[in-house]
Amino acid sequence: MCQAAPATPTSLPQQPHNVSDDKRLMTFLTKDYNPAVRPVSVTGQPVIVTLNNQLLTITDLNEKTSTLTTDNWMRQDWKDFQLQWNPAEYGGITEIRMPIENLWTPNIVLFNNAADSFEYVMDKLAVVDYTGNITWVPHARLRSYCPLDLTLFPYDTQNCSQAIGSWTYDKSLVKLVLPNEMNSKFIYYGGEWEVMDYTAFIYEYTDGRSPPRQYPAAIYSVMIKRVTVYYRYMLVYPTLLLAILTLMIYCIPHESGQRLMLASGILVSFVLLLILLEGYLPTDLGRLPVIASYLSFNFVFLVITIGCSLMTADFHFRDSRRTPVTGWLRWVLSGPISRLVCVRAQPYHPITLTQATEENQAHRELQDTFSTATSYSASPSASTSQTMVLEKTLDEIRRYLRLLAAKADQMDKVTPHSELVMSEWRQLALIIDRILFFLFMLISIVVTMALYAHK
Repeated sequence: MCQAAPATPTSLPQQPHNVSDDKRLMTFLTKDYNPAVRPVSVTGQPVIVTLNNQLLTITDLNEKTSTLTTDNWMRQDWKDFQLQWNPAEYGGITEIRMPIENLWTPNIVLFNNAADSFEYVMDKLAVVDYTGNITWVPHARLRSYCPLDLTLFPYDTQNCSQAIGSWTYDKSLVKLVLPNEMNSKFIYYGGEWEVMDYTAFIYEYTDGRSPPRQYPAAIYSVMIKRVTVYYRYMLVYPTLLLAILTLMIYCIPHESGQRLMLASGILVSFVLLLILLEGYLPTDLGRLPVIASYLSFNFVFLVITIGCSLMTADFHFRDSRRTPVTGWLRWVLSGPISRLVCVRAQPYHPITLTQATEENQAHRELQDTFSTATSYSASPSASTSQTMVLEKTLDEIRRYLRLLAAKADQMDKVTPHSELVMSEWRQLALIIDRILFFLFMLISIVVTMALYAHK
């Protein structure tokens, strides 16, 4: 009976290194090692440093101070011939972690640094392999100066640069190179800004000494676009709605008394929007943003609207003791402008002189007839003629009543002169309101479209 042989595992777990091997290797590497000496075997030979500044996220872009804050992995690779060993002599160890303060570093810093000091967030250990290759990936929060163009705020796109290089070594001592490809898979897309492009190139700065020395720097350019959801609902849309409400002031009747109340509310709202906008913009702007120009235009437009409303309110509530509409105002009232803004002029028909004369004559005759009838009734001898006097009196009364009825009928058809004067001023105020409404609406549409086309 045959017994099956036990299965042989295809792979065995790697045995941990002996602690004494790590200790012996660390002692061997640090013995007689001077971190202030450049790791080159030939004097005058530069140390080749590969710099890969990996962008993680846009932490903040401060418009007031024009500074960009980013989180980065600043990977640096170079070779130190003093840190080489034979893995067979140290238990097969091929790489080791060493404190960075015990090693020579190329002193890579951010040239356009806007912070008080430059330091790495996590910079304790570096990876060293047995061939002397060193890989150091510190986590750095970079705060750099970034000239901003806020003309199209909040629909702006900014292009910021970060100049990174060795602070103390020129290109004869440290040669800075870039990796073949820029890896962007670690970029966190979120927050207020969206990364559109991320590129890098080498630029050499020249100092003012004689002979001049050149210092290489890696220029990392990041193009970012602002996410406008917040600004659309908090700034852009309220500005457009307030501009529309400003035009609606001319549609409110003067009798309601709500024009100035609405205008005051809109004025306060514009002031609040200007204060909100001021919190995002620096004081040393070269060009005013489009949204700021549009807010200023609407603010001035509202002030002019309030002044025009006060003028038309004076016309509307002008009483009958004022003079009738004359001069160029009469031309506005009865000319082609009134028909253009769809306001029909009301004709004025005064009472004729003939009608007034007949009314006065009938009144005098009625008074004379009553006087005659009174004198006849006082005399006893005049009883025979009382009937004739009464008949004449009745005829005069009938005539006077007919005149009063005709006058009442005419008054229903003809407006009194005082009311016509007031009606003309009210009609003039309505025409001016219509003219200003259409004029300002046209100006507002043109300005809005021009600013939108500029965007």
